[in-house]
Amino acid sequence: MVGMNRKLSAGVDGDKLSKNFWTYAVLLSALGAMTFFGVCDPTGKKFGRGGSSSGAAATVSGDSISRNEFQRAYGRIYQQYQRMYQDAFDPAQMRLAHSVLSQLVEDHVLYNKAVELGLRASDTEIVQLLTKEESFKGESGKFSEEIFNRYLESNAYTEASFMDEIRRSVTLQKFRRFVAETAVVSDKAAELDYKLAETKLDLEYLKLDPQTLTVAVAAADIDKLLADVKGQARVKEAFTANAKDYNRPEQVDAQHILISFKGARNATADAAKRDKDGARKKAEEVLAQVKKPGADFSALATANTDEPAGKTKAGALGWFSREAMDKAFSDAAFALTKGQISGIVETPFGFHIIRVQDKKPELKQTLEQVQRSIAETLLAKDKRPELVQSQAQQIMTALQANQPIAPLLAAAKTTWASTGEIQADARYLPGIGSSKDVSDALVALSKPGQLYPKVVDVRGNLYILRLKSRHEPDMAKFGQDKRREAEQAQQYAQGQSLFSTYQKQFLADVNLQKKVWLNPDLLALDEPKSKDGAGG
Repeated sequence: MVGMNRKLSAGVDGDKLSKNFWTYAVLLSALGAMTFFGVCDPTGKKFGRGGSSSGAAATVSGDSISRNEFQRAYGRIYQQYQRMYQDAFDPAQMRLAHSVLSQLVEDHVLYNKAVELGLRASDTEIVQLLTKEESFKGESGKFSEEIFNRYLESNAYTEASFMDEIRRSVTLQKFRRFVAETAVVSDKAAELDYKLAETKLDLEYLKLDPQTLTVAVAAADIDKLLADVKGQARVKEAFTANAKDYNRPEQVDAQHILISFKGARNATADAAKRDKDGARKKAEEVLAQVKKPGADFSALATANTDEPAGKTKAGALGWFSREAMDKAFSDAAFALTKGQISGIVETPFGFHIIRVQDKKPELKQTLEQVQRSIAETLLAKDKRPELVQSQAQQIMTALQANQPIAPLLAAAKTTWASTGEIQADARYLPGIGSSKDVSDALVALSKPGQLYPKVVDVRGNLYILRLKSRHEPDMAKFGQDKRREAEQAQQYAQGQSLFSTYQKQFLADVNLQKKVWLNPDLLALDEPKSKDGAGG
């Protein structure tokens, strides 16, 4: 450990890696992801530091993947998905633990292949990248061993495990680049790529969403479904699959301001400059400000919180249940009423001031209580695709015959919308999404006012497409520089496809030889409602 720290403190002579932006970008991404939570630890009770479980998280061809590595990866994805899906987040239903373990196994398999090919990132590469990283620089602007060691400790790293993780990340990117550079691109393909990329279109479209349809379901149809054995099974399956809609623990939507200090868990470099007494004093000062009539809690959170993510979200945590947070934090938050602000709450992360924005009571419903409602929803869902397809076809027929469509649009609850200017090779259309039919339409539509002859289905929504404008590129501008750019873009795309093929083959070989083991204790995190909870 001391040896690598000395290398980091001294830096590396020369700047031969300064232009390798792709590698540096990978490092920044890795560092940005390798953090625990500011108030919670989703695996802490059973699998966190000091937990009773032991052994590796997984093994690949005899190599071990540590529990700490799993916990970091699981915690990072858990937080990301919790923020994305909020109260709809269900790690068990998403099989989050299995996905994380599978991804770690995949990374290790690919890393081993990259090493076999001589692409392993060297100490020199890693050291130079880390010495450039702003997160590890002190007031002098140079690499700080103290900040680096604090980062390792707060994220449960040894220096060796941290270097290994960064090395894998950079090595995998070198592997991807190596494969991409083996792809061969023809001049004609590059020219076509340029033409598609520079051709500009604007489409107008009608969107028919089945979910907007009001479908009447007769009571007799509900009775018939519930009397049928297969119908009963469908209702029960729907109840189980959406259990969180019928049985949900008490939840709180809150904001908080964190005032941290040296020695607190996950303290930032700035927070570590103050001691605990200083932090408490500042927390008292901030509390006095938020308690003033008319005070803007969001603005004060942005200005004062020591939680990095909190500065961009005004301290917002979204919806959470009791077990998702530190016990002291949850006890305080759930004791508050909507709009109420707590006193100073101490946790291992520091001192918190909490404001509850909203609350949801515990919800408990039995299958018998909600079976008719579920049956009605299922029957309506069955009818919607046929109904919306009929609506779309009526509109398409009227457009092709130049007949009035206003009444049809009103019945379908839709109006013309525009994608705005897009490229002819766009894979995603604003307001629509992506599908093979969408890609075909971009190529087929050439004259303003032209109607695409097919109703396009994108993830269950139906679209009618019409060209507003199309502008072809000036191919005289396709000089050597543009040609080189087009060749590089296509080479990258082909390289990614080739890499994906290799990746599948490598994983198939390892699985065929039964060289992968996943720890069943960690896979148990995907079991709904484990007895000892998920919070820390």
